[in-house]
Amino acid sequence: MNKITSLLKTKEPYYALCCYILGGIMLHYGIMKMMLSQCMIVPFSVWRHPLESIPGGQLTWAFLGYSAWFQFLLGVLEFVPAVLLFFRRTSFIGGIVMLPATLGVFVVNRALHLWEFTHTLSAFLLLLNILIFVFEWARVKALVAIISGKEEQYAASTIWTVIKVVALLVISVTFGVKRYNFGNIHTEFAGDWRHNQPSEWTLEEEQIDGVRVNTSLFYAYFMPTETYSEFSSQTPNPRGFIEYDVDRAKHTIDFKWKRYEHNGGNLHHFKGKYHYSFAGDSILLISTMPDSAVLQASGQFKEPLHTWLLKKRVISRKNLTQ
Repeated sequence: MNKITSLLKTKEPYYALCCYILGGIMLHYGIMKMMLSQCMIVPFSVWRHPLESIPGGQLTWAFLGYSAWFQFLLGVLEFVPAVLLFFRRTSFIGGIVMLPATLGVFVVNRALHLWEFTHTLSAFLLLLNILIFVFEWARVKALVAIISGKEEQYAASTIWTVIKVVALLVISVTFGVKRYNFGNIHTEFAGDWRHNQPSEWTLEEEQIDGVRVNTSLFYAYFMPTETYSEFSSQTPNPRGFIEYDVDRAKHTIDFKWKRYEHNGGNLHHFKGKYHYSFAGDSILLISTMPDSAVLQASGQFKEPLHTWLLKKRVISRKNLTQ
């Protein structure tokens, strides 16, 4: 009885309990991933839904389960440290190797709005992992001292230190300002990309010389970086890089094909310069602009006026974070 009481006054039983619980749970999830049976999207009908309507949990599973070898690797990175946690000599190493996994699972659950149960479970697993370091604090301090080279002496140059600090500031500020300016771009074509509310333009009506023609499925997307993409029956999976340039004074928009791959007839609707106008804030009219030089060369006097009426729909951010 005295031996049991003495043992309970030490850290060993509590340390072992943390290791066994964390190791057992992570062993379970590691094996599931190695068997390629965890990251599956159910129900399968979700594959037919638009991206904006898919909840965070299913988006996460679609990403993690896309590559079989990647999911298997994630399983190995959970399974190996879980095994190490069951042995006293390797438990501290197991705790170190396990930390990226438990921290990553916790952050993913919080950031991508996964299930309430996994929110709690991921926090519990991270807490167990941290407790292992609390119990082994002396080893943690010794390890930090070795990594930081606390006992070593370095010859420091003030000039070089200043140069490095200035270089880091210049690089950080340059790229930070660039990305900040990109995020703050909010145009009548692109919408509000900073707050994940871009505009999707749907073809509502198409006319040639004022005569309405049959309208096919067509969606247009403008990015604030002045790149363009679309989805239609002719471009189910368009590849390439399309730029657009807007002249707001002349109300013209110029579509330029860059590094475009011809893929079995996947050609974009728009190429070259068009006239545009807005009716309110939700209707976009795009019409062809006759090129007199081309008309004279071909012997034509008039080019048919082709007009597209597109209606805006704001892609809602709330659907992406449910």
